[in-house]
Amino acid sequence: MIFEKLKFAAYLDEADDDPLEACKVLAAHNIKHVCLRRAWCRDIATMPDTACASLLEILKAQKITPILLVSTIGEVPVGQLAEEQPKLERALLVCNYFKCLAMRLAVGQITKDSRSSELVERWVQLILKSSLATNVVPTIELSPDSVIIEPAAAAIFLKNHRRFNLLYDPAVLVMQRNINPFVKYWSLLRARVSHFDIHDYKIGGMTKLAGAGDAQIDLTVADALSTKFGGWYCLESGLGRRFGDIQGKARVFECALNAFKTVLLRVDAPKIL
Repeated sequence: MIFEKLKFAAYLDEADDDPLEACKVLAAHNIKHVCLRRAWCRDIATMPDTACASLLEILKAQKITPILLVSTIGEVPVGQLAEEQPKLERALLVCNYFKCLAMRLAVGQITKDSRSSELVERWVQLILKSSLATNVVPTIELSPDSVIIEPAAAAIFLKNHRRFNLLYDPAVLVMQRNINPFVKYWSLLRARVSHFDIHDYKIGGMTKLAGAGDAQIDLTVADALSTKFGGWYCLESGLGRRFGDIQGKARVFECALNAFKTVLLRVDAPKIL
């Protein structure tokens, strides 16, 4: 299969809310790597030890390897960032427990606080210190309410903080900003992208299969392949339990996966690879 030649992963909870059933779905499609976000409808970054142990046992038994822990840590007004420290420390331990090399987090939401830049920098330094101690790579995702959202600001941040990487989700940018993310973001920031969410959205509409929206998935995949992008392609369809007349997470997941395979064929991935 074409996607097996890529660094390809899928969000565990996209396949099923129950991680065992999700792993079975992934195994049926020969997918061996996952992004951890939710299990049993709970955020994995904040799950208790017993639940984490149960999940790890399932992943090991099914020979599924986690590559990214996705958390909402730091998605608070800048003035509340200091209160996130216990959550950060716990999530980093969870990340280590699952042997994830990277963790998705945020660096604060827009606020009128005059101390914003100072508070953000303190938070960033805390992330750097804690992530270095646990050997986890901090990964930010640009979202509309983040203190870092404009492409130039993101480029400067990533230049000044080389340990951080970027999770690129063009559908979120389209959904909230009605822009062409390829031109404004990917072209400028692709060298720092470590994870590329395969997720599409139609302006004025809804979440779509990869290649059927305005997130420029085809163009981005073609560019990523031609420039030898070394990061992960992460299937995050966001389609839920039903898409059109397709019902059930497993079937919707398969539909999303097939759409991505079609994108790869459309951009002539075999020749590029």
